[in-house]
Amino acid sequence: MVYVDKTDYVHQLAHQYKFAFLSRPRRFGKSLILSTLESYFRGERALFEGLKLERLESEWKQYPVVRLDLSRTNYSQPGQLRSTLPAMVEGVATALGVEIEGKAEAGAMLGGLFTKLREQGKLVVLIDEYDKPLVNVLHDPELFVENRKLLSEFYSVLKSFDADIRFVMLTGISRFAKLGVFSGLNNLYDVSLEADFTGIVGFTQEEMEENFAPYIENLRTAYRLTHAEMIDALREWYNGYSWDGETRYYNPHSLLNVFQSRKLDNYWIRSATPTFFYDYLLREKLPPEVFTDPKTEDLVGYARADGSVPLLPLLFQTGYLTIDRIERLGFDDFYHLRYPNQEVTRSFSTVTAAAYKQADISAVGATGSELKRALYAHDLPRFYRVLQGYFADIPARLHIESERYYHSMTYFLFRMLDMRMLLEKEQSHGRLDAALELPEHVYIFEFKHETTQRRRKPETLSKKALEQIHTAGYARAYLGDERPVTLVGLGFSDKIIHGRHEFFNKAGND
Repeated sequence: MVYVDKTDYVHQLAHQYKFAFLSRPRRFGKSLILSTLESYFRGERALFEGLKLERLESEWKQYPVVRLDLSRTNYSQPGQLRSTLPAMVEGVATALGVEIEGKAEAGAMLGGLFTKLREQGKLVVLIDEYDKPLVNVLHDPELFVENRKLLSEFYSVLKSFDADIRFVMLTGISRFAKLGVFSGLNNLYDVSLEADFTGIVGFTQEEMEENFAPYIENLRTAYRLTHAEMIDALREWYNGYSWDGETRYYNPHSLLNVFQSRKLDNYWIRSATPTFFYDYLLREKLPPEVFTDPKTEDLVGYARADGSVPLLPLLFQTGYLTIDRIERLGFDDFYHLRYPNQEVTRSFSTVTAAAYKQADISAVGATGSELKRALYAHDLPRFYRVLQGYFADIPARLHIESERYYHSMTYFLFRMLDMRMLLEKEQSHGRLDAALELPEHVYIFEFKHETTQRRRKPETLSKKALEQIHTAGYARAYLGDERPVTLVGLGFSDKIIHGRHEFFNKAGND
């Protein structure tokens, strides 16, 4: 077993705050931090032998600890939260050997539990995934409002027992829900972006290499790579999350799965449950180009009355996007966002491509695999057929007639298969639409869509696209590249696609 020591953060939290809140994506280690806090406040000193906290703590006081975990139910049905909360409180009371007199609504039962426990000392309350009853019903405004009201009433009990409380810690994915649910807790301090706590969960590059050296070696052997090549692959696939725009972190869940299976794979999409994002895209009908170069001044995202929230804060909090850099303008911070790593990029692209087609994720994955095989085999007619089939199946209500729409959707299909499509690549003669660089071949793409009322045939548009590649000299950047280069013109019109292509004659363009 391997334990990466974060207990110094636990000590700092416990001594610096009374009411603390931490937001991180799922499977990042929030529950483990709460477990560590639970053991610490119960005075279980033996568990901390040899760890940082043992050197920092001298008193080791014992407190009654109430730990609530809201992650065990999906809360997708009306009334489910109302029945679950009382049962949860009763279960905690039983585990602590406390009997609550009478059965009532959840808030009253929690108050009864606190009343009994405060006889044993100051209370410690730890709440895991506080927002799951809200995040899981973002697609259902009516149920969102119902669950938010219930949670607000439930958590308001904390305020009434303020004098009896030693420490409260809440974790969750969202920061936007916190503002509506905890309106009475004006002393709840959000440490999510605090410089002192950016590393409270997740592994830095140094922590990964120092703690998992034997596992890295096993993985390196399995892939027959050098140590440096294996480190680079792990960094590209799983590192990259940041809450300050500087230090980058690995998702522990993905990294541990890699070391267990000895295989680089997409573990994030299997654990992050992208249903909410899929539903969000269908409901909002957002054009795919909004995901290009995302930036915002708001990473909290104030939830409106119906449960709708701004897109970028939602994607940041759920882990689809992370902070690339922070631009300070006066006293305001401006956040430039990006996909954390290859694993999340592929997950995001897969979900997006599936949502815009209103199809199953696995079906879209099969389409992408067909496109990949066609390009690696240099079978362009097959590539055109598969691409045509994808766009033809997009429902009319989700289809957008614009060049950037076709451009972005093709990009998502490539990215979900780790095919590096360079969008709008700068050249000395202009900006080409896209270049796809494979190990043994390079494709240069130009997209054309008729933007005037006069509708042109896709065949005419693809010819015009290929002519532009020649006129602008987009392929000259690859004159020194040993790989063959194929020029591809794609014409789009009303979900009909036509493609034409030719090899780039490097000798004739010297």
